[in-house]
Amino acid sequence: MSESQPLLGGAGQRASSGIAAAPGPHWPTPTPSAVEASSGGVLISTPTGGTRSPGYQNAGSTAAGAAGTAGDVEVAQHVGHVKNQLGTINGCYVPCLLNIMGIILFLRLGWIVGEAGILVTLAMLTIATLQAVLTVLSVSALVTNGMISTGGSYFMISRCLGPEFGGAIGLLFYAAYAMGVAFYSLGFATTVQSTFFPDAAEPMWIMRLIASLGLLFILTISMLGAEFFSKFNVLFFMVQFGSIAIGMISFLIPRDFTVQFTSNGTAFNTSTSFPKHAHDNLYPDLTVSESCHGKCDIHTIFAIMFPMVTGIMEGANLSGDLKNPAHSIPVGTLSALLTAYIIYTLQITFMGGSFNRSTLVNDQNIYQDACVGSPYIVVVGILISSLSSGLGSLFGGSRVLQAMARDDLMGILKPFAYGSKKGDEPRVAVAFTWVIAQACVMIGDLDVVAPIETSFFCLSYAVVNLTCFILSAMGAPNFRPRFKFYSWPTALLGAILNIVVMFYLNWIYAAVTLACMLLLYVYLSLYGPATDWGDITNELIYHQVRKYLLRLSTMQSHSKYWKPNLLVLAGGCDAGLLAFCNALKKGGLMVIAQVLPGRRADIHATSLRLRDAWNGFVKRHRLKSFVHTTASEDINLAYRILMDTSGLGGLVINTVVVPFFEAKRDDDEDVFDVHMYEQLITHLNKDKENVNTVPAMKCNLPLDSALPFCRLVSDILAYNKNCVIARNFGEAVLGRRRRIYTHTSALPNVDVWIFGSWTANNRQRAPSALSVPMSESSTNSTADDYDASTPSMEETPGPICFTGLVALLVQLGQILQVSRIGAGGLRKQRSLHRVRIFHLANIAGSSATEANAEALLAEQQLREFCKEGRVDIEDQDIKIVTLHDLKQLVPEYCTYIHDSNSGDLSDVEQLPPTLQATILNTLMKHHADNTCQLFVPLPEPPRHLTDASASAYMHVIDRLSADLPPVALVASGETTSYISTSM
Repeated sequence: MSESQPLLGGAGQRASSGIAAAPGPHWPTPTPSAVEASSGGVLISTPTGGTRSPGYQNAGSTAAGAAGTAGDVEVAQHVGHVKNQLGTINGCYVPCLLNIMGIILFLRLGWIVGEAGILVTLAMLTIATLQAVLTVLSVSALVTNGMISTGGSYFMISRCLGPEFGGAIGLLFYAAYAMGVAFYSLGFATTVQSTFFPDAAEPMWIMRLIASLGLLFILTISMLGAEFFSKFNVLFFMVQFGSIAIGMISFLIPRDFTVQFTSNGTAFNTSTSFPKHAHDNLYPDLTVSESCHGKCDIHTIFAIMFPMVTGIMEGANLSGDLKNPAHSIPVGTLSALLTAYIIYTLQITFMGGSFNRSTLVNDQNIYQDACVGSPYIVVVGILISSLSSGLGSLFGGSRVLQAMARDDLMGILKPFAYGSKKGDEPRVAVAFTWVIAQACVMIGDLDVVAPIETSFFCLSYAVVNLTCFILSAMGAPNFRPRFKFYSWPTALLGAILNIVVMFYLNWIYAAVTLACMLLLYVYLSLYGPATDWGDITNELIYHQVRKYLLRLSTMQSHSKYWKPNLLVLAGGCDAGLLAFCNALKKGGLMVIAQVLPGRRADIHATSLRLRDAWNGFVKRHRLKSFVHTTASEDINLAYRILMDTSGLGGLVINTVVVPFFEAKRDDDEDVFDVHMYEQLITHLNKDKENVNTVPAMKCNLPLDSALPFCRLVSDILAYNKNCVIARNFGEAVLGRRRRIYTHTSALPNVDVWIFGSWTANNRQRAPSALSVPMSESSTNSTADDYDASTPSMEETPGPICFTGLVALLVQLGQILQVSRIGAGGLRKQRSLHRVRIFHLANIAGSSATEANAEALLAEQQLREFCKEGRVDIEDQDIKIVTLHDLKQLVPEYCTYIHDSNSGDLSDVEQLPPTLQATILNTLMKHHADNTCQLFVPLPEPPRHLTDASASAYMHVIDRLSADLPPVALVASGETTSYISTSM
């Protein structure tokens, strides 16, 4: 099939082999033909053709039909690194079995049988094994759903639950392994010292020396790499299981021999006589023991026994070294668990049937004492068991550390990302783990932190099960593991069982473990890397958001929860305006939308790059906003579509913020081209190093003239949206608890202006400059010829009305008053701005005395409005401006009134709109000494738009808002109550 036929050979086609590596500091960038993948339900992407890159090996693990994106995590060894090729036996089965069949089998299992009895010991073994099996089923599902790299459980959790969960669990998991190396080394030293140097004068220093020599031995093997590790493991396996087999056969051979009590060294005679003692040892017979620090109980015995099944992740930790991890990990781990369970069951039965209870309880060396031939056969098995478990912990833990370092979880981990050319061996991580283990060995007694290690393992197993449960329960389409013997109930049961066991063993250490994980999670959430791993966190958020959006869409919104949901139409990057909108939304929705003029096919790539630049800008400056960019040849149509489609369900836009349209000069060039938007992309990206003060790059909306701008304003109101035209916003400091306005050090004022006739119980939609809404325009091109008509202001008696423009103006001022972003930091005051309300009323009167009386009545009414609406404002900040006051404040006003003594209102109404706007602008400047923000009524746009009427309208609002502090010209388009009196 040709390349033009996408059904079989498109970008989503999977290559049969070839895998790419996680990024790291010591290796080259992978070729584009490498498959990018991740595990645990994460999507996998393969370039067309599926060509294998040089140096890559077949992981043998794919998720049938999975598709992905180029941002998915790369998996497996990198170009230039020869991948190890361990098989199922030497790479998974043997390491797991060596770790599971540890030192407890030799030194503690007889004592456990003596205390708990055969039946209870088998029950505890079954519970612990069930816990392990459920975890392995979940691990098997995850590793067969995608390609897995080095890191084992860390890799699976991080790719599914995100770097926060994965990093937290990975660090705890690594700490448990690092401590485990020291524990096994000390176990090895204890056996050597008690067997060969029982009368040493300084036994503790002898143990430290022997443990250090054991550590040096396993360090050497680890440095040699996975190939030597697997060879030594096979040797260890043969010796250890030879010792176990000889010991078990010895239990079945009837004979008499002498043993010593472990507690006091008293010698006594005993014998093996299977199955003579089976009936006597069936049930518990708890005694006082040093191991229990007093009277034993099942809880303490289970805590000692539980580590017998904590080696199940050894194969998964070697995932990057396995030839086919998707096959080896499930088969090898489950086979190791089955083998261990059979051996443990036989061992418990043989011990319980061969020895009397006194021998089992008092002789912890019964395994070697009963051995036919020589007890040193079992001693060698104990030593090999300790060394192999320590080697597995050192080898596996260092690979977890390497995987975390390559994911750049923390800068301090970077040196551990190194991998050798041959086998990608993490030698730096191995050396560091050895240093930690050696330091723990020098401490000597680690019994205090031993339970924490067990809690770390339980928590990591629980999170692995939880990961599988979430992926299964969410029904992610691309979660299709080839391993079918799992389900969400098994994963959930595994998670619950691990958590319950963790708290049952020791609730204090369990709480400490959870606290450690929480602290690491918070740290990585704040300072961790930004990743594109497709983790399940996004799916969970999506699921919850969708559910609540559906609920929100069917609920009736209430006015007491009204808040501005802003659609900000961006021309350029007006940092001051963005900071203002970010403060104004007060927990509401904010969408920054930019429309590029032109054919979408021609500038689609630029639109996407601009969107990415905006998203980066928004994230760096902590603006709580969505970003939408698009392209269209019809700009007004694009804006109408944005108003219709921005938001989702019940979360809809109610306010549109539009930057003021600056008229072009004759010498202005047409800047609405790709080059201008390339400059904007550069501007949005250039503050990556310094995210403090952001200079504005102001541009008009891509509109040709005033006519489409006026159409936009009319469309906003016709769509029943509030309209805010913003002007004079300059540079700003963006971010949390930072100032928007930097020109004043005092508590800044937020001024709200009301123009024209208004009473508390009527509504005012959009008054014009003074008291007249803009009506039909004359055909003349000058604003002074613009026609105006008297508004119809019905005064309807009744309760105070909180709908309409005045309520909106006051509410916006109140929102900005308490916004912390505008105060330069935290203040003790409740109010971070000082709100003032100015009402320029149509009060003339025949004398100043009558005018003052009417002004006092208007002030009382406005005060009552603020009181009922619980507006936080001082009495002195409510001011009524009459026409008599206007004459004094703006002397130029008098020359335009025919009868300046009476101030006849009918004469004022004849003033041209441009002059009205000029007078109001002068009045607002007079009161704006310490004003940081003005909210001013927006004149109603012309009903019949022409080029002349649009130009005249723009000239009016230009005069109204010129040379003022940041000003928001507001028009109300909604019919809701902006201020609620409901409780």
